[in-house]
Amino acid sequence: MINSIELRNWKTHKDTRLKFSKGTNILLGQMGAGKSSIMDAISFALFGTYPAIQHRRVAVDEIIMNRPQQEDAASVSLDFGVDGADYRIERNLQLSGSTKASIAKGGAYLQSQPQRVNEEVERILKVDYDLFSRAVYSEQNRLTYFLDLRPAERKKQIDELLGLDKFATAQENATSLINRIKDIVSESEKAIANFDVKKLREQHKALLDEAANVTKEREELAKELESQEKKRESLNEELEKTKKAYNRRISLTKEIAELKSRIGVVEKEIEKIKKKGVADNAATRKALSEKKKELDSLVAEGKKVEDAEKKAFEELAHITASKGEQQKWLTELEKHLSKCPICERDLPEEIRKRIVEEKTSLIAKIEEQAKTQREANLALKRKKEEVSDSVSKARDALAKLDMESEAAERLEGHITDRDKSMKMVGEREKELGAIKVDEESIDKMQKEFTQVNVKIRECSTKIDASSKAEKEKVAQAQEKKKEIETIDKMQEDARSKKKATEDLVKFKEALAETQTLLRTRLIGSINEIMDEIWPELYPYGDYQGLLLEPTADDYMLKVRTSRTENGGWTNVDTIASGGEKSVACLAMRVAFALVLVPNLRWMILDEPTHNIDQQGLSKFVKAINEVLPRLVEQVFIITHDEMLKQAVNAKIYVLSRNKEESEGTVVQAY
Repeated sequence: MINSIELRNWKTHKDTRLKFSKGTNILLGQMGAGKSSIMDAISFALFGTYPAIQHRRVAVDEIIMNRPQQEDAASVSLDFGVDGADYRIERNLQLSGSTKASIAKGGAYLQSQPQRVNEEVERILKVDYDLFSRAVYSEQNRLTYFLDLRPAERKKQIDELLGLDKFATAQENATSLINRIKDIVSESEKAIANFDVKKLREQHKALLDEAANVTKEREELAKELESQEKKRESLNEELEKTKKAYNRRISLTKEIAELKSRIGVVEKEIEKIKKKGVADNAATRKALSEKKKELDSLVAEGKKVEDAEKKAFEELAHITASKGEQQKWLTELEKHLSKCPICERDLPEEIRKRIVEEKTSLIAKIEEQAKTQREANLALKRKKEEVSDSVSKARDALAKLDMESEAAERLEGHITDRDKSMKMVGEREKELGAIKVDEESIDKMQKEFTQVNVKIRECSTKIDASSKAEKEKVAQAQEKKKEIETIDKMQEDARSKKKATEDLVKFKEALAETQTLLRTRLIGSINEIMDEIWPELYPYGDYQGLLLEPTADDYMLKVRTSRTENGGWTNVDTIASGGEKSVACLAMRVAFALVLVPNLRWMILDEPTHNIDQQGLSKFVKAINEVLPRLVEQVFIITHDEMLKQAVNAKIYVLSRNKEESEGTVVQAY
């Protein structure tokens, strides 16, 4: 059951909220009040579309409220219940054309993308939009729509409503496919006839044999190439060793010549040194060591003499200073005859004379000491000169000994170098004698190596040519094979298509039988329901029953009259008034809904009372109160007819709108 709907900026509805009840819900109002837009919103909420959108009779900016001003978006929220569960769908439509959608079950979101929401609704209701629009939703003033069509078009439309059009479409497609397959088979057979399959198979076999022979030849060449490459590798190793030995021979010859030359130079140096009378190096080193000790001793002695001389000079200076001091005293005493030259006290003559005598005596002693010290200094100077002369001579002797020692060391080194070089000459000459390689042997090996390389290149060239030839033969064979496979495939395809044609013919016949059987069952069920509800809907007694009768190219809606002989059936179009046609079509639509959507007992009727007279309206009101609630769980009736307010068991909403002021829809519960 649909519980409630909320509309925001939806067509003329600024903010509308409606709660529906089980049974009949009537939306009453004048033209343009916004009644049908509520039913459109129910369809849009469930499936994201409604008939006017499907048939492109309305644009997005006409769905979204545009008066008194254009709004940016519209939204629809629908609450409904199925099998004891409550669901809520919300959809939003932007002026740009983009949409948003969500569906929740008991407050928990199930899906949040428009397409996924549609799929979830179809799963819950077990109805898709196509069936909903055909069986549940009757658009405005379209109850008698089928009666106004030409027979062929009516047949097509009712078959679509019943879902039988798919069988006719399938039969047409099967016929078209059968003819197309036959044409393809004919073209294939003509194409196959242009090929000599036997000749192609012979050519394919010949090419495979040629390719096999080329492969065998290439494999033999590959073995020969492998053998030559191994031989080249062996020759290359031997040639490298020979070249290395030859290079060693040249290197040894050069090295021996250099060693002999060096020996000659060293022997000349030895001869020069010996001519200078250089002694044994050991004796020279011993004499050099002793001379160094002698020199060190003389240097030490010279140091002592130098220190003593320095000390003697210091002593002489001290004596000379002392003499000067005493001489100064004596001179002062001679100046000051009666006074002390230091403290200025009176100095008796006797004392003065005594002091002068003492100073004169002391000066004489000091002079004696100075003379003695000078003589000692002179002796030390001569000693120093003697030691210095000895040191100089020792140094000269040491330098001579150094030169002799150096020459002796050179002599010893030259002798060692000569002996070592002579030994190396012997070793190199022995090694040289063991090398039996010459340029002729190398040239011979190089020539053989070159010949092997030539053979390898020839083998490689032949292998490349053989591989190319093999690929060409294989490619040609594959082309022939593809041609053969193509022909085989064409033949198999032709056989398969012939078999498919036979199956399609059987399928087409089965479709026709199934369509006939299903039509019979559906129409039988519809007629049973119409026969049951007709007396409830039709207010008079002249038409005692209603029947939908299929023919070869039409569906005839008939009524049974008492005036017809044997109570027969007569076409509604020929005897019924406009109101009678509307009631008949209403009964047919109710029957369609109950047969096609037995699990979803909803009906939406837009202006169903069109052309119904006053007595018919009374009967219709009675049907709303008593009949429809027994047949359908929930009915939505959109009408401008005030008489329907008499449906006391229905929930009624009155919709109004000031169109001159472009105001929105106002809803009032009645």
